[in-house]
Amino acid sequence: MQEDFYHSELLKRLVENRLTPADKVEIGNLSDQQKEAFEEISDILQFSSNYEIPKGRDKTTIWGDLENQLEENKISKKVPTIALWPKMQMAIAASLILLLGVFYFSKKRSTEATTNNGEHHVVYLPDSSKVHLNAASRLKFSARTWEEKREVQLWGEAFFEVKKGSKFDVISHLGTVSVLGTSFNVYDRDSKYKVACYTGKVQVKTKNSGSPTILTPGKSLELNDDSNVFSTAQFDEKADSWWQEGIFSYEGTPLTEVLYEMERQFAIRIESEDQSYRSYTGAFSNDDLEEALITVLRPMGLTYKFKNKQIVIISKSTPKN
Repeated sequence: MQEDFYHSELLKRLVENRLTPADKVEIGNLSDQQKEAFEEISDILQFSSNYEIPKGRDKTTIWGDLENQLEENKISKKVPTIALWPKMQMAIAASLILLLGVFYFSKKRSTEATTNNGEHHVVYLPDSSKVHLNAASRLKFSARTWEEKREVQLWGEAFFEVKKGSKFDVISHLGTVSVLGTSFNVYDRDSKYKVACYTGKVQVKTKNSGSPTILTPGKSLELNDDSNVFSTAQFDEKADSWWQEGIFSYEGTPLTEVLYEMERQFAIRIESEDQSYRSYTGAFSNDDLEEALITVLRPMGLTYKFKNKQIVIISKSTPKN
């Protein structure tokens, strides 16, 4: 299979949203320029997902049009793909914009962005507000009514950079955050709800609170729904924003919570004895699984072994004689 044809097939699966685990591994092995190209095209596809395809068109047809367009502008096959790809990057992106432009005629009632375990994604809202979506999270909003009501629903965790304008609401299971224009983080998983304000002011109303709480930069609010414990505190703005760069920092956090985050970041399942009574202070990176396991477990006197590529078993370290 010729190299340039292979990448054409890879792009086709990207457009049709059917990348396989093997494809994702292959993308990880591409050059930095090639990875950048895939990221740019992914962003274009994400933006276009706000719109629906008119009758008589589908992504397969659109891809066929794109292939024909690329074939007409193709540089000689004698040029290696690695050299060809960066030069074609913007042409491909521009072609996608033109071909996917047919999406723009009719907006969907709602748009959803979802990340699986091991995935992060950046979502641009209709007003160009930016959302960094953490692993195993979901965001939903209406493009049709956006100008009248800037409102999103969130399951999981996301960092928001909101453009100034009318009131902007983030609705999740345990509370609602309201702002005009600011940056903040929202975490809503299981029974834990946490909001951290980075710039501007944030108004938070939890489902159990009688009146809203105003947060200013460097202030956070946390609710544990199981124990109904509600608290506000100062936080380290730099440390708490690291997760967008793949660094997860903790201070006195239940170890089980840290292990759950590792499951989400590495798309694995961790089997362990009850660790709910233990707390962890430190950080791990989602770049390397084994390094992360060592970083978190070794100070706790714990060790690990792999049952297979996706299951990690944790146990107490055995003292050496």
